[in-house]
Amino acid sequence: MEFEFMSADTVLPPCMPLPAAMLRLPISSTAKVMYARLLNTTLTAGIEDSNGILFVRFPIMELAAAPLPQPRHCEAFPERIGGHRAYPAGAPGCGRTKPHLHAASQRRAAMINEKLEKLNQEIAKGEARLRRAQHEEKILEHQVKQLTRKERTHRLCTRGAMLESFLLRPEVLTDEDVMDILKQAFSQSGMKEIVAESVKGRVAGESLPE
Repeated sequence: MEFEFMSADTVLPPCMPLPAAMLRLPISSTAKVMYARLLNTTLTAGIEDSNGILFVRFPIMELAAAPLPQPRHCEAFPERIGGHRAYPAGAPGCGRTKPHLHAASQRRAAMINEKLEKLNQEIAKGEARLRRAQHEEKILEHQVKQLTRKERTHRLCTRGAMLESFLLRPEVLTDEDVMDILKQAFSQSGMKEIVAESVKGRVAGESLPE
C-alpha cells in the first residue's frame, strides 16, 4: 500500500477560507462550513455597495441545492467578520434582505442594554430620593414656622403679664391707655439708652463661643 504525505511543495486543491475566530464561536460545524462557503463566494463574486463594503446575496434555493444540511438558525450567518458581510436572501425566519447579527454583536448589545437598564434604575432611585428629601424639607420648614409662632405667642403672653403687673387696675384700662403709658415711659430721658444697652449685651452674649 502506498501513502502520499504532504510536503512544503504540495499543491493544495481549491480551498474555502475560514477565519480562525469562527472556530471559537458556539455554533455548529455545519454553520462554520456554510459561512466559509458564503465568505468564499463574497471574495470571488462579491459586490461592493456605496460604502465599498463587500456583500453577497445567496438565494435560498441555491443554499438548498448545496451539498450541505440547511442551517437551522440565523446565527449561522454572521453579519460581519474580517470586514465582509455575507447573508442569505430570504433565509427562514430572518427576512429576505435583513442582515443577521453576529453572536458576539448580540452579546454586546445585550450587555449595553443591561447597563442602560441599571443606569435607568439608578436614575429612578435618585429621583425618588430627591422627592423624599424635598418633602422632608417642606415638613421641617412648616415645623420651624410653627415653633416660631408658638415662641412669639408665649413671649407675648409672658410679657403682657409682666406689663400688667406694673399697671394699676389693668382691667379698667383700654389698649389705647396702655399704649399712651408706654409711649410716655419710653420717651423719658435715658429709657432708650437702657433698652439699647440691654439688646447690645444680649447680642454680644449670643456671639460668644460656649
